[in-house]
Amino acid sequence: MTKQTTILLGSILLLTAATVSAQTSQKVIVSVPFAFSAGSQSLPAGNYTIELDREESAMILRHETQSGKTEAVIIVASNNTRPVDRDKAYATFQRYGSQYFLAKVWREGVGQTLTPGKRERELAEQHRNSEVTQITAQLSAQ
Repeated sequence: MTKQTTILLGSILLLTAATVSAQTSQKVIVSVPFAFSAGSQSLPAGNYTIELDREESAMILRHETQSGKTEAVIIVASNNTRPVDRDKAYATFQRYGSQYFLAKVWREGVGQTLTPGKRERELAEQHRNSEVTQITAQLSAQ
């Protein structure tokens, strides 16, 4: 009986750990109609799967190239939660002149924000009028 109880408790612990691990990583799919920068990376327009890894404070952007190859970019991001937009998923871009920068990604009340890099800060100083573009994202089934 003791061995069965130990196995049962071990199984419950493993299931709990798997559930917590799954909750720290959230994925969305977004179709970006323009080239943009994320961190220090320049990325082309296209469909992206964006994984918010809250445990590692990182964002992983995956994009399939025209040749069918998948490219991935990992970017350091700050974790955010707020009570607004609990049921929405979107990516927000900041535009200075003709250049777009990924600013944040949100998935049902959980989000991550990117810290502006050197180039974005320079453009922000040059272009006092910036524009925010928000693109609705799809929740990923994975």
